[in-house]
Amino acid sequence: MWPVRNPDSTTYVGAIESSELFGLCIYQEAVRWGSQQAHKIVVLTDGARYNKTIASTHLPGAVNIIDLYHAREHLAGLAKSLGIHDA
Repeated sequence: MWPVRNPDSTTYVGAIESSELFGLCIYQEAVRWGSQQAHKIVVLTDGARYNKTIASTHLPGAVNIIDLYHAREHLAGLAKSLGIHDA
């Protein structure tokens, strides 16, 4: 059996503000969606360390995932540092 995602169950939070205020925004959004009853919370970010810190501060135990664009960007940087040019 494969999980089926409800397309209406995903929301996005974005802002240009302090980490403290942004953390509060993602926490409020999680609460709005019932995070207290959730079995799993997933936070999708660009992989910046401060985003992981914000998520772990406000949503302890959440699964952190790097978005595909930034994951590829990080892998390309690693390949370049290793001298792999066809990556």
